[in-house]
Amino acid sequence: MPSETATRKRTASRRVEPEQADQELGLDHPAQAQKVFGHEEAQRSFADGLAQRNLPPVWLLSGEKGIGKATFAYACARLLLAEGLGARERNLSDQGVRDLRHGRLFRLVRRTNNEGKVERQISVEDVRRLTERLHLRDALGLWRVVVVDAADDLNTYSLNAMLKSLEEPPPGCLFFVIAHRPVPATLRSRSRKQRFSRLSTEATDAFVDCLRSRNPNFHLADEARSAAMGHPLMLCRLGGAGGASFRSWIDLLTALVDSQVSVLESRVQDALQDTIASGRSDLVWFALESTLSDRMRSAVKQRASLVALNEMARLLKLWHVRRIEVQDYHLDEKCALMVALEEARSIAVANPVN
Repeated sequence: MPSETATRKRTASRRVEPEQADQELGLDHPAQAQKVFGHEEAQRSFADGLAQRNLPPVWLLSGEKGIGKATFAYACARLLLAEGLGARERNLSDQGVRDLRHGRLFRLVRRTNNEGKVERQISVEDVRRLTERLHLRDALGLWRVVVVDAADDLNTYSLNAMLKSLEEPPPGCLFFVIAHRPVPATLRSRSRKQRFSRLSTEATDAFVDCLRSRNPNFHLADEARSAAMGHPLMLCRLGGAGGASFRSWIDLLTALVDSQVSVLESRVQDALQDTIASGRSDLVWFALESTLSDRMRSAVKQRASLVALNEMARLLKLWHVRRIEVQDYHLDEKCALMVALEEARSIAVANPVN
């Protein structure tokens, strides 16, 4: 019978990508979403531009990952690509976008290689192939839509190749460039910038009601809902199989910052390895953010010293930095989380809150 260590090694080698884990939970691709929840300003801006026939050719959709930028882009694509069509043709066009098979919808995303793994970057060859296709004149003069998901995945060469297309977009082409983190000024200067934030309380309520109506087994505990802080993708994950895992991480992190357990203990190490291997590392980052935010609120209520509050604010900032570093530099996520957890523990010990 294989040892537990051997089993864990095999599990780690079969690490699941977050997108694959979401599909296993039954979460829809953004193109299949029935409705855009929240982001009213972005929806108004696009609707006004479409009505006035004055749409900027390049839209830069920025904000953290999983809050609805791609959902917005595909919803806009459905409107554009169905313009001027009859009822039957509109339905076919709409379904073509949802199936990602529409002939005038182009996507620039990371490819899946021959081994079934998703590449780390969008290649310059893919950008050039897309550029060549876009410069072929459309005989009917209808809209063509390009969704770049995401600009963060472009390397120096592929970014420069795309900038050439954005400088003088082909007639009738509209680009939606999704960015989870800040982008170079050369891209910002060519774009209509639209910032996306987490959902308001009202939009969160509507989104959760929609999830419950579609899935009777969807259950979102009040604590998990509060911890998600209006983040749509995390609301989905916490209402599914991730809810129990999130609860266990909250308990573990609470014990950690109270110095009841050590980062080096086997149960912390095993929990980290299992969560990362299953494509659910976001649960740990969110549990850490939730724990730190709760601790900071308690410190404010207890009128803690300014030094203590500054240290906690610094730790929350470090949390964001650590997470970005993992994505930008492809660092070992388990090591990065261990560093973040130890920083949280040491600052909590130095600034106790009852």
